[in-house]
Amino acid sequence: MPVSISKPIVPVSRAFDATSPLSGVETRPQFLESPEWPLYSSLVAQHSRSTIFHSNGWARLVNETYRHRLMVLCLSAAEGDYSTDGISHRPQVLPLMEIHSPLTGRRGVSLPFADECPPLVDDAFSFSSLFSEATHLGEKRGWRHFECRGGTDLLEGCRPSIRYYGHRLVLNQPVDQLFAACDSAVRRGIRKAEREGIETEVADKEQGLREYYRLHEITRRKHGLPAQPWSFFQNLHRELIATEHGLVILARIGKRAIAGAVFLRHRNHAVYKFGASDPAFQGFRPNNLVMWRGIERLARDGCQVLEFGRTSLGHEGLRRFKLGWGTQEYPIQYLRWDIGQRRFIQSRDQVAGWHNHLFRILPPLCNRWLGFLLYRHLD
Repeated sequence: MPVSISKPIVPVSRAFDATSPLSGVETRPQFLESPEWPLYSSLVAQHSRSTIFHSNGWARLVNETYRHRLMVLCLSAAEGDYSTDGISHRPQVLPLMEIHSPLTGRRGVSLPFADECPPLVDDAFSFSSLFSEATHLGEKRGWRHFECRGGTDLLEGCRPSIRYYGHRLVLNQPVDQLFAACDSAVRRGIRKAEREGIETEVADKEQGLREYYRLHEITRRKHGLPAQPWSFFQNLHRELIATEHGLVILARIGKRAIAGAVFLRHRNHAVYKFGASDPAFQGFRPNNLVMWRGIERLARDGCQVLEFGRTSLGHEGLRRFKLGWGTQEYPIQYLRWDIGQRRFIQSRDQVAGWHNHLFRILPPLCNRWLGFLLYRHLD
């Protein structure tokens, strides 16, 4: 795929403050539209804080499933000025995707279906510059708004548009200490599942993910939500699981899968992205065992941190479940800039509402087709 690097949409100020790592270095803002995937990957690789949601695998997954366009804003030193006093100045990167929907409008998101995707920058000045570039890009392309999933701590005076809970587990400690840090109810659930004879396996083939998807559809319907289409999970397998950037853990009674979890991994950072189970077997506590086997595997493979994804503020049950694993709770905050009004605006968590009752009573086939039709308009 060819690389298109445009001229700056608007000039970025050269007046760097003293705290900027690019202070005193002439910089060049770049807009990369539909970049070659290796080029984007090389930009992300220079930042140790990048996660699976910054990876080209995640961008390709979303692009291949929904045809959302990847666009990358990059602030880098001018050619021949990538180092000063022996210090290398890595590019400052803001990845985003354009969603073009006749139902929900045209907008930019960094990045769709990611729990968190903060800008890959080293200082507040760089983020401010890139955020300004993103808003001008939005004006040019007719976006309603632009949303950044992280970075609120880098922009002074901005009010987060929406808040969630995040939960983080540090894995670089002995497994017995990880187990001891869990709540007693969590530990009892793991032992109960083991006593009931539930077996677990790492299912790295597409068939294993298909078994998980059956449980995923059941669980989403229970929560009053449609499931993402199977094509999303097919692409998830090809782009991430088959390339050793993810794994599926299944729990079985005999040959029947009764619970599962999907973990994604980027270097030493992992994310618990999806979890599902058959409610008929909830009393056996298979969810506890699946989560614990995932933690054991990730810790053994050298992961240092496991993120448990975002949790809606009103979902106390899920919050307690995640806290029960000895996690540290922290805020996840998004920024949404209205292009026309030129201001930050508030948004609403769309998980809970009247639609939950509808999706609970619709036949599974209807939910499947609605998921196929609707998710390309969502983010």
